[in-house]
Amino acid sequence: MDNPNYNLQVKYNTLEKLLRETEQKTASVKLVKDKIGEEAKELIKKRQALRQQKSSTRKEISDISKSINQCIRKHRQKTRTDKITYHIESTGGVKKAWKELQENTDWISNMKDKKIKTQTKRSEILEVATDYYRGTNFQNWKFRLQLVLEERVAEAIKQEKPNTENAKEYPTEVESLEEPIEIKLANGQYLKTKYLLTFLNRIEALMVSGSAQS
Repeated sequence: MDNPNYNLQVKYNTLEKLLRETEQKTASVKLVKDKIGEEAKELIKKRQALRQQKSSTRKEISDISKSINQCIRKHRQKTRTDKITYHIESTGGVKKAWKELQENTDWISNMKDKKIKTQTKRSEILEVATDYYRGTNFQNWKFRLQLVLEERVAEAIKQEKPNTENAKEYPTEVESLEEPIEIKLANGQYLKTKYLLTFLNRIEALMVSGSAQS
């Protein structure tokens, strides 16, 4: 004989599961914000009809356009006021309201220039980034030699050609500088030289050949 209490509990659990699934689906749906209002929508339809009529004048279209702008401003102001009022009454604060009402997105937040002034515009942020990379001497790439062992640098400067099978692929010219430069080595020391390799491929080729032999 079937237990009526058991069947009732099964039906209750099934109904509860369906209600929870429906609640989750409903909560996940994002409502589309109405930014212009119903009154403005009706006026826009009316303006479209006037534009299709040959008898309509520019003044009529201009007047209805002004009315549309006024309706949009009133709707926006009312929406913002209602949103702020709702959050004040429900939570007592306006922080969440301002977050929901924010219409623009920060490109990079808290970007500051040399004067510790926060910059928000894209052009200003690009200028700050450009000044930063210019200060790190990224443009003087010839003098930013990679960290290599001292003997590899000395070998590249002294030899006419790199000790590799594909020596013809790499140039052998070196450029003489008026003032010697310092090259930072991997061991932390500095090597002074007045010769700058025209292409860094010579050093790279020696490093590759050295690692292959070792």
